[in-house]
Amino acid sequence: MGTMRIGKKAAVSELIGAMMALVIVLALFSLVYAYYSSTVQNQTINVIQEYRSGAIKEGQLVSLVYHWESSNSSTIKVGLYDYGFYNITLDWVFINGTQQFVFSLTDANGNSEQCNCLIPGNVEVLTVSGVSGNAQDAVQNGNYELFLYATDNLAYVWEL
Repeated sequence: MGTMRIGKKAAVSELIGAMMALVIVLALFSLVYAYYSSTVQNQTINVIQEYRSGAIKEGQLVSLVYHWESSNSSTIKVGLYDYGFYNITLDWVFINGTQQFVFSLTDANGNSEQCNCLIPGNVEVLTVSGVSGNAQDAVQNGNYELFLYATDNLAYVWEL
C-alpha cells in the first residue's frame, strides 16, 4: 500500500502542475490577444482619420489673388480666394518666420469675417497690421514670405 500512496501523490502533483501550466499559457495568450486587438483597432481608427483629414484637405484650397503693402511697410493686405469646398479657419500668420499677432479677415466689401475664416467661392482680404522688426524690413524690401497656418494642420505659403 505504501507504493500506491506515492503513486497517487505523484499523479496529483503532475495534474496540478499541468493545470497551472495551462492557466499560465491561457493568461499569456489573452494578454497578447488583447494587446494586438487594441493595436489593430487603433490602426484602423488612424487610417479612417487620415482618410477624412485628406478629404478635408483636398476641399480646402486657397489661391493668392493680390497683395499690397502700405507705404510705411507696417501693414499688408492680401486677397485670398478659397476655391475648395470647406471653410478654412486661420490660426496663425507669419511673415518671414515672425509671428504676426494683429491680423483680420474681411470680405470684398470690407465687412469683418466673424469666424476668421476663408469662405469657399469668396475673395477674402487678410490684413496684417503692425508688421515689425525683421518682418517689416523684409516687407519694405518687397521680398518676404507669407505663411498662413490654419486649423486641421493646414499650411499655405507664398513668396511675395
